[in-house]
Amino acid sequence: MIGYHPWFTHRYTLLNPPPSKSDHYRSIFFPGKEPNPKNLAILEMLLPYLPDPIPFGPMLESLTEDIKRSKAEGRVVMLGEIGLDGGARMRWPPGARHLYEEKYPSSGQEDEEEWNRLTPFKVSMAHQRGIAEAQMGVAVEQGVSISFHSVAAPGMSFLPTFLTRYSIEWLMGRYNDGNPKSCQGEI
Repeated sequence: MIGYHPWFTHRYTLLNPPPSKSDHYRSIFFPGKEPNPKNLAILEMLLPYLPDPIPFGPMLESLTEDIKRSKAEGRVVMLGEIGLDGGARMRWPPGARHLYEEKYPSSGQEDEEEWNRLTPFKVSMAHQRGIAEAQMGVAVEQGVSISFHSVAAPGMSFLPTFLTRYSIEWLMGRYNDGNPKSCQGEI
């Protein structure tokens, strides 16, 4: 499987040209609202350790090429795991571990391999949805199935979008090995 999981969507931007690092992270972590001062201070502290936003257009082009190549090699291809995760939080950047330890002292007994802390930042569902929909478009274009991750995302169904944007025949064909008649009434 190939694709971009919702846990890592904070790294990507759908804007061209990409926004500044500060504008990007503020827009996906605090969309349309003023952040609370504590979280804003944490974000400002972490910004130097976060990656610059990566334009997603070239990633989609690479994804398309990977799918084409895999299909040409006769491999079974599925796009995924893509989707939405309302509970996922961005991990603390490894390069900023010292800042975490200064802010939240621990016993020092943590294994280096297992050190993994979460920030308070969740990527907006609108941003996750944009990244997922862009990948879904590639899947439709290339005729491959999708492994869809949906956690803590009530009311965010993609089915109406799919039925509007793509034909019901494509969706039903993907759902049941290309035979739309065999799955009537199930969707």
